[in-house]
Amino acid sequence: MSCLELEVISLQKEKEELVLELQTAKKDVNQAKLSERRRKRLQELEGQIADLKKKLNEQSKLLKLKESTEHTVSRLNQEIRMMKNQRVQLMRQMKEDAEKFRQWKQKKDKEVIQLKER
Repeated sequence: MSCLELEVISLQKEKEELVLELQTAKKDVNQAKLSERRRKRLQELEGQIADLKKKLNEQSKLLKLKESTEHTVSRLNQEIRMMKNQRVQLMRQMKEDAEKFRQWKQKKDKEVIQLKER
């Protein structure tokens, strides 16, 4: 569990305790002042809980975005590796073709020289 989730749980417990205290409070003057303080604290807790839940949602979205980005980076790196391999294969093929052409040309040049000698 993340720190934010633990804080949300803690604040919700405090909120529940305050709600119970407000429900069971007597109606004398001291209790009225105490009840008012509890109501204010309850409102503060509700605001804090809402803020923390927003932060949790944002954090969750960021984690999903990060995972998506990492997946994309991984896929693109794999494509780069494949392209590099293809490039190496093409370079080899070009060298082989150039060597074959050189040998063919050399053979034809010899044939031309032999024909000229005849």
